[in-house]
Amino acid sequence: MTELRTSTRWIRWISLLGLLALAGLMAGQMIRLPLWGYRPLLLLVSIWGSLQLILFPWIYRGISPIRHWCLSSLAGILMYLGFPDMPLTLLMMVGLVPLLLIENERNDSRFFGGSVYYFNAFLLWNITSVFWLMNTDFAASIFTFLLNAFLMTLAFLLYAYLHRTLGKRYQLPILAAVWICFEQFHLAWDISFPWLQLGNALSMYPILAQWYEYTGVSGGTLWIIALNVLVYQAISADTSYRRDITRILAVLTIPVAISIVLSFRPVPQEDVTRVSIIQPNFEPHFEKFDVAQIVQVERHLSLARKHIDSTDLIVFPETSFGLIMLSDIHKYRTMQRVQELLSEYPRVSFLIGLDAGDFTTELDRSQHVRPYTSRDGSTLYWKRYNAALMLRENINDYQLYKKSKLVPGAEKLPYRKALPFMESFISGLGGSVYGLEGQERRSLLSAAGTQVGAVICYESVYGQYVSEYTRAGAEILAIITNDGWWDDTPGHRQHLRFATLRAIEQRKYIVRSANSGISAIISPKGAIISPTAYDEAAVVHGKVYPNRVITFYTRWGDLIPRISIFLLICLAFGVLRSTLGNRLGR
Repeated sequence: MTELRTSTRWIRWISLLGLLALAGLMAGQMIRLPLWGYRPLLLLVSIWGSLQLILFPWIYRGISPIRHWCLSSLAGILMYLGFPDMPLTLLMMVGLVPLLLIENERNDSRFFGGSVYYFNAFLLWNITSVFWLMNTDFAASIFTFLLNAFLMTLAFLLYAYLHRTLGKRYQLPILAAVWICFEQFHLAWDISFPWLQLGNALSMYPILAQWYEYTGVSGGTLWIIALNVLVYQAISADTSYRRDITRILAVLTIPVAISIVLSFRPVPQEDVTRVSIIQPNFEPHFEKFDVAQIVQVERHLSLARKHIDSTDLIVFPETSFGLIMLSDIHKYRTMQRVQELLSEYPRVSFLIGLDAGDFTTELDRSQHVRPYTSRDGSTLYWKRYNAALMLRENINDYQLYKKSKLVPGAEKLPYRKALPFMESFISGLGGSVYGLEGQERRSLLSAAGTQVGAVICYESVYGQYVSEYTRAGAEILAIITNDGWWDDTPGHRQHLRFATLRAIEQRKYIVRSANSGISAIISPKGAIISPTAYDEAAVVHGKVYPNRVITFYTRWGDLIPRISIFLLICLAFGVLRSTLGNRLGR
């Protein structure tokens, strides 16, 4: 026994030294190199492993066997392997099973009992699936990983408490209600990051998600949770395996069969709009903001000319040019060059992403107003937008849409009035204290008689938000983005795949223009057509078919989250009744 302990100790120390060496190597390379690629993943995993080896004897001692730590880590790995762009989506259907086993086996009845295991699993899932955030900002990404894992842990702890209080027969409705409510909360609050919604996992294979036109992403979340619970119950319960396998196969195959049937349903193709999608490929960290604007516009226009004779709409990516003050738009050389091309082809519409602003002489109550002292000493005020402009013939007659789902930290300061001390922190991260100005309602841009919903970057992650464009009358959707911030990592591929879910939910064609990333046309069934490669200047030319289809999801919204909120309230009353009953019984 003594020899075994000594051997185990040596293995632990050798593993620790190896992981620390890997972390040091990755950190050294990241300091020297301008772009990091997958190095943050190796850095984070090696740090995570080192901390596990160092802290394990103190954190886990006396709590439960090493089996629970292994199950916890297995849960994080399974969810990583089941999430895009890993091809093993089926593993997401069992990703929560190890945590359900831990919850069933632990003897600690305290609310926070088992939290260290749940946090370990969710932190591992976060750092492996969205490590690419570190290519944008180191400190903000660490904050995101920790906050996400903390919130997920709280959600699972709430499930565990309700499950223990109300009984095992309510396991599925409790876990589904709690987790879907958590995801809905993460969609709605100011520090929103809904990237890791369970239902997003099906974006890897859109053929499985055709029924999202009725349920949205929350339907996929419900399906994944149901399969996890059924698999757990089959493993842990002393019941008939035949019955358990039958239930699992039924829940697994029926939605897949429905999805395949829906994929054969035709989509209206009455009208046609010919589009050219521009991918200029300016690296955003070290090139886009250093290269002269006139050089950038020339590349954009050179690509635009390739198919302009057979195009109705040309789509440029997010923040193609800037900063452009809209009141003086005609004075900028970049916009003058755009005007020259528009004059040559007056029937062609240009959809352009701009870093834009507007001057005003009056100070309103908006927190986004910036003071500016002009040359004559007078004070002016201006607002800044991440905007989409639709141009045709005369640039002064532009149509404007302002991005309104803003990136926390980079484009807005969450809870600025409540957390004033965050201003210096956000400024240090390169974000804007004032934030960008958005708009309350979705507005459409018209091109060649087609109503276009311009969805700017982060907005495309929000299903019900995108529905607002369709309810306003959008016939096609245009996603303009800049995915080069994350280097050639899964980030830009995940972002593209999430767009396939928006196409299915709305049953609309999507034209997607990325400065650097992947530009493509996406069909209403989620098929990705003519995708570009990463890190290339390219043009996608093709046809899309506008339609005014209103899906069930568009019309009725997120019904499953609403039901989940109601169910969670009922469960809370059940806990209150049980607690009062126990006290009165004493």
